[in-house]
Amino acid sequence: MLGRDALAFFAGRCGEGALGEEVSPAQKASRALMNRQGRFVGEQPLLHPRLANKRHPERRRMNILHVIDSGGLYGAEMVLLNLMTAQKEMGLSPSMLSIGNLGVGEKYLESEAKRRGLNVITLRFRNGLNIWGALEIFNISRRLNIQIIHSHGYKGDILIGLLPRRIRNIPIIATMHGWTSTRIFSKLNFYELIDAVAMKNLDSVVAVSASIVEKKMIKLLNIRPVIINNGINENEYEKGVFKDAFPSVADKFRDRFKVLAIGRLSKEKGYDILIRAIAGLASENIDIGLLIIGEGEERSRLEKLVSILNLHDTVYLAGYEQDARRFMADFDVFVVPSLTEGLPITILEAMQAEIQIVATRVGEIPILINDGELGDLAEPNNVEDLSNKIKRAYVNKRMAGEKTKKTKKKALSNYGVANMAAQYLDLYKKVIIAYAMRR
Repeated sequence: MLGRDALAFFAGRCGEGALGEEVSPAQKASRALMNRQGRFVGEQPLLHPRLANKRHPERRRMNILHVIDSGGLYGAEMVLLNLMTAQKEMGLSPSMLSIGNLGVGEKYLESEAKRRGLNVITLRFRNGLNIWGALEIFNISRRLNIQIIHSHGYKGDILIGLLPRRIRNIPIIATMHGWTSTRIFSKLNFYELIDAVAMKNLDSVVAVSASIVEKKMIKLLNIRPVIINNGINENEYEKGVFKDAFPSVADKFRDRFKVLAIGRLSKEKGYDILIRAIAGLASENIDIGLLIIGEGEERSRLEKLVSILNLHDTVYLAGYEQDARRFMADFDVFVVPSLTEGLPITILEAMQAEIQIVATRVGEIPILINDGELGDLAEPNNVEDLSNKIKRAYVNKRMAGEKTKKTKKKALSNYGVANMAAQYLDLYKKVIIAYAMRR
């Protein structure tokens, strides 16, 4: 059973002490937490020679299965890629199980994970509450000798969490990368409700920001998430990428105040508010240009709005671009007009890129930019306020250098990948041992 295997991962053998004597559950847990010096070294325990099971060397290495249904390479996907890369460097053995509907080809996330040398398994099945798909996740886990499953998103949470524990037979955690529903009677809100019910049946839940913990549904169901902030790698940012990718648009924007936004084209991202704010600034004869990178169901509505406001030469919807952060160094300000957020990875990237930031006062954003000290905060769903804050960035363009250097320093010191990966590893250990003790 997995309970014995989980302890065996830490202690080397099942049900035996250093000399083969019987040990109590408390002793098992103690040995699971400590090596012979009484501490963990690095990412895995050092085993006493008498405890090491040479016939099963894989038990000395933590095998993690990350489950995700991805629609592109956005914030949650980049966090997962960075986490898995860090885990691999720590000596762990992470695998990605990329799930999706029948007929879906290779996803951007899958190709990028393979490019990074990460282990990727794909699973496609009929949409909906698919019991076969849920059971296949656990079949794959058993074949890979997985010690813990880590779910990232609604689909994985629901498929896994709604199965009875006796069928699952493996510890599971889920990360809430951000609940984005803004309307009570919406499809997204319904998914969040089912997701919350499913998460009640998991072993631990992680929230990427304190704001997610305050969601009414989380409190109502008495879910108590552990907070682990997103982390990113230190990146290099070069100028000229915008011109290489979109030469005609870059030529139009050449002498303008250049505004960038990146994200899914969905209602809660507030891009209609941003476009209206840009229209207001353009009407004041401010030479401005907006590039929005992303794809989604709101595209046609946003295109219509651009046409109505006669902004064809001012606003450009670029569609999806892989690794969109590479454009940041060519822009004057990065804007996040969201109605709801968790901890957006794009803001961390913009902080590293040393460009000005204007964002709405939602989620973890005020904490990220020190309540306005490191960027300008606007009220959500407020065209006039957002327009004024972008105008302030325009006026302060030549004096922004000192502030943007501070934002980069904070991003690198407080939101690094290594710190995030270490916190997840600590949680994995606690969950595996607690699970084993209940068996």
